[in-house]
Amino acid sequence: MEYYFANQATNYEQVILSKTLWTCPRPERKIDEARRLIHDLRRGDVILHYKDGALRAVSTVTVPAVAHPRPPEYPPRPGEGENGWLVLVEPLRKDINMGYKELGSIIALGQHGPLKSDGRGAAQGKFLSRVSAQDGHKLLDRLHLVIPDPDGSWLGRPPSFWDGDDSDIVRFGKARAEQQDLRHHLIAGRRSALCSLCSRDLPANLLIAAHIKPRSRCSEAERRDFEAVAMLVCNLGCDALFEWGYVAVDHTGHITQVRPSLTPHTEQAVSRLLGLNCPSHNAATAPHFASHLDLAKQRHLDARQP
Repeated sequence: MEYYFANQATNYEQVILSKTLWTCPRPERKIDEARRLIHDLRRGDVILHYKDGALRAVSTVTVPAVAHPRPPEYPPRPGEGENGWLVLVEPLRKDINMGYKELGSIIALGQHGPLKSDGRGAAQGKFLSRVSAQDGHKLLDRLHLVIPDPDGSWLGRPPSFWDGDDSDIVRFGKARAEQQDLRHHLIAGRRSALCSLCSRDLPANLLIAAHIKPRSRCSEAERRDFEAVAMLVCNLGCDALFEWGYVAVDHTGHITQVRPSLTPHTEQAVSRLLGLNCPSHNAATAPHFASHLDLAKQRHLDARQP
């Protein structure tokens, strides 16, 4: 799943109703990157619709680009032709009014992002821009929006709480200090620690502070309870197996399988964890593990329905 920013200053209201994105080449010059990006959109990708200094809507791509003449909701501009490419989208929320200052505290600005860094909320003047997966995850989390996966994957992949090294990307304000604080709390200054699933002792830079229950489902009080909300898991596979519901932790604190492995290599990875005791399972974290297990089971049942 990729994230894209659509600057729709002139016809947002019309195109969000038609559930489309459309653009065309300009005959007098080569197609620019912002227009070419329409060919990169794939089913399930997320579109952030921006107009007049604010994020207005979020949609997902349902049909990738096909050759198509100009729709009526796209008025012609000087130098444009009448034949272009059409993408169909499905709006998930159309009631958003997130101003550029709040949006700029989440997504990258300047040359790294779709908004200028002058503090005025102006977009870069591009029709489409890429947004990093990290920034996209943060934005959806702020909006409490869960994106349905067209391939049936459950829960989606929440943002990693590992911020890594300092970045020089410009942002308005501080980008959710909770992320870094949570990981620092769990690492507690150690150079290495145990993965809560495979129990291997690994360098700190291979460990992720992962929410036990999806962060979007946690209350504000739960998010602040660092003792209960998260655990350290390795990015050598355990984080993905847990987040995508292949494994969960039962009420006894032992790792169990929920979702079928589907491939031999996935089965091998899951089988190495089954039956192991999760050291992060305790009285404080048990309700979160139970919620994760229930969500995994429900998603598995939903996927089996015809």
